[in-house]
Amino acid sequence: MQRFLIAVVALIAVLGAAYTGAWYYVASMARSGLETVVADQSRFGVSASYDNFQRSGFPSSLRIDADNPSVEGPNGIRWEGDAIAVEARNWWRRNVDVHLIGGHSLTIPEDYPLVATTESGRASFHVSWTGDVPSASAVLQNVEVETDQLPAPYNFSDVSTDQLAILGELIDQNTDGIEDLHLQLDATQIGLTSSPFGELGNSIERAGITGMVSGPLPRRRWSADDIVAWRDAGGQVRIDRAHLIWGPVTIEADGDLTLDAALQPRGRINVRVEGYEVLLDMMEERGVLEGRQATMARVGLQMMAGPPNEDGRSVLEAPITIQDRRVQIGPVQIATLPEIEWPGL
Repeated sequence: MQRFLIAVVALIAVLGAAYTGAWYYVASMARSGLETVVADQSRFGVSASYDNFQRSGFPSSLRIDADNPSVEGPNGIRWEGDAIAVEARNWWRRNVDVHLIGGHSLTIPEDYPLVATTESGRASFHVSWTGDVPSASAVLQNVEVETDQLPAPYNFSDVSTDQLAILGELIDQNTDGIEDLHLQLDATQIGLTSSPFGELGNSIERAGITGMVSGPLPRRRWSADDIVAWRDAGGQVRIDRAHLIWGPVTIEADGDLTLDAALQPRGRINVRVEGYEVLLDMMEERGVLEGRQATMARVGLQMMAGPPNEDGRSVLEAPITIQDRRVQIGPVQIATLPEIEWPGL
């Protein structure tokens, strides 16, 4: 019996030593791996820096903290923050949480420059054995976006939201590499400093979209050839649910979109709009609908609309079709989309 107990204690000690060694090995590899990534990216004009690298969490988790993280690309896009923590709880399962501590900002100085900031945030993702990230999610608190150079009619200066939630998940569809990318985006209490649509007010109660992008998805940057291959392979965007509550207007939608032979959007979206007459008035005032077209649109939509809801708002349920850049609700054309010019085509 005594020998058995000694053997058990010895086994536990060996396993404990092995586990401790594995934890410290992974922790050291995390730092060396980070340094390798930073060095490799510098060859492509990407600079990254951080201060006060620390590791903690033994024995059940692995946590890495760093102060003043920053990354800047060759095109001037820059992310920086007060502090960041990366934590792998039950680290052998490869589930990782990223905590944005304090203020963080993203600066884009391109054609339409903007600065986005957040007071705090958290992201979670899973890392496969091959190093891929099949799923990720993020929740950002008190996000603000500052820009004053967007094209009309989207030239609002500042946008803020109490919470922005993002979810992405890659789902393998079959063995020839086609995948589905499930996406979900939701924002609440969006404030606009200067709204381009004053009739709707400066506060959006909620906006979001849930859907799927299916087809051969490149793992890195999309090229023109990738876009053509995605279309030719039957790639499509499926909208399971889109919703917007903005002042007197509530919109819910679902449908499918793809690209036609000219690589322009084509598809059908089913919409339910409460307060659609407000949108018609706005389109007339801005010259989107004029003269006879405006009259036909108003009469046609009134014929398709149902009775007012309990709040007295008009309700329209109808399919929107997009083809040859024409946007129609039922038989009524309401807009013509600008042509999308794809880089490299």
